Amino acid sequence: MKRDFLGLSDKAFYQKVFAVCLPIMLQQLLSTAMYMVDTIMIGGLGDIELAGVGAANQLAYLLDICLFGITGGGSVFMAQYFGKKDLPGVRRTLGLCIVLSGGCAVLFLAVAQGFGGFCVRLFSDEAAVAARGVEYLTICALLCQGMYLQFVFERLLQATGRATQTMIIQTTGAVINIILDPVFIHGWLGLPRMGIAGAAVATVIGQCTGACLGLYLNLRRNPDIRLSLRYLRPNPKVIGPILSVGVPSIVMNGIGSVMNFGINQILQGFNEIATGVFGIYFKLQSFFFMPLFGINNATISIIAYNYGARKPKQI
Repeated sequence: MKRDFLGLSDKAFYQKVFAVCLPIMLQQLLSTAMYMVDTIMIGGLGDIELAGVGAANQLAYLLDICLFGITGGGSVFMAQYFGKKDLPGVRRTLGLCIVLSGGCAVLFLAVAQGFGGFCVRLFSDEAAVAARGVEYLTICALLCQGMYLQFVFERLLQATGRATQTMIIQTTGAVINIILDPVFIHGWLGLPRMGIAGAAVATVIGQCTGACLGLYLNLRRNPDIRLSLRYLRPNPKVIGPILSVGVPSIVMNGIGSVMNFGINQILQGFNEIATGVFGIYFKLQSFFFMPLFGINNATISIIAYNYGARKPKQI
């Protein structure tokens, strides 16, 4: 059989990498598709609603950057510890990620409740648009812990080589969100018409369902990991390494968000439709970049695992 320069068979090596990459790529695409369906449904309500949700989502993304950095750093070290066969290290890192994600959720809720109106108006100076944005943001913030825990449990499955199960979590949450969108937004099945609030309710229900499924899959289908409350205690020796990876990621994502904020400020000089269109473009752009993000996340997990296992040729 042909050998490549790593000393591994071509077929075995690429099958292994592809098996990890494909589910994560599909997971990212499903997540983007869910947001696109949200946009289409909300766009049917009017330009003001569309612009309001666009403003709220840009603020939410800014607040979520801390979560992305923490879970990204945590995923790297969970994969490393798993490669070393250091399961207590995996559990300590997971516990800390859960605690820190809870802190991010509290921060999100505090900003949304205390400064939501002020922050949304930074993205739109139109009173009606800001009001719709605050309405959407408030509901999402109240139950944002569902999304945050879903993200942590997905990272754990990904770090332990169970990428297919992360796709199951994302698919389930996305399908529930898509089904519930018209039910709550337009008042189907005898429910009251909720408009933009209905879109937010459908989103958080899908995220909370994903979090519950993620917990179940880790408890039942991830035999390498045993969750325990004693690992939820903050450990300075674990916090430092996670932040050493997470903080640069937070800064890099923050720079991109500042750029988008600047573009949004320029577009406000035209009209609210322009800011709404920019929000649509942002989601469409993400749809085309998602396969690349999936490959990136999968590659990081594979490299981190082999780094922990001390297999430089695999790296």
